[in-house]
Amino acid sequence: MIFVEGAAELMLVSVLAEKAGLNLREHGVSLISVEGLNFDSFLPLFGDAALKIPVAVITDADPVDEPADGSEPQALYPAPGDAIKVSDNTAKMKAREDTVVKVYHGLKTFEYDLALHADNRTAMLKALADLHPKIAATVQAAVDTAVGDAGKARALFSGMFERKQNNVQKGKFGQALAQVFSEPGASCVVPDYIRNAVAHACQGSPAKP
Repeated sequence: MIFVEGAAELMLVSVLAEKAGLNLREHGVSLISVEGLNFDSFLPLFGDAALKIPVAVITDADPVDEPADGSEPQALYPAPGDAIKVSDNTAKMKAREDTVVKVYHGLKTFEYDLALHADNRTAMLKALADLHPKIAATVQAAVDTAVGDAGKARALFSGMFERKQNNVQKGKFGQALAQVFSEPGASCVVPDYIRNAVAHACQGSPAKP
């Protein structure tokens, strides 16, 4: 069983699992959205002292920079290899892990972590263009001028989800991106934390690298 935060993950995780070499349905793995961070409503049902069904939780790291002067915390946009301090909620979730329930997160958020890889950015921009051509053109220009994977991921992420108004809806975008990833010959890099979550839920069938 895999629990995710919302609609975008619900649309994409099964596609990413197949890209990693595992079919969730064939392994009897259910994919469930908790519509936010309401994992606590479900997790007490599973674990070493409850139902011993392998459960993977896929959640966001949501790291922030907390200035020493006590001013407002600022969002971080980590690069691969950076050390991060996860949000209090993610840390609380990690503390509940046992041999059955495991919690997996990337560096920031689901979409940002996908965008750290060039092949994924190409697919994401294509999906965005299918939904919002004008926004896609602006975001493409920002990505092209940004430096490094983290810079380009930030440009893409911010251009879709941190707009002053009219943010792209994550559910619709996830559906469009799933379609792009499912096209024959489409390139896709599955983030390690997603690959590991799928492997745990599918117990005994490690996802191919």
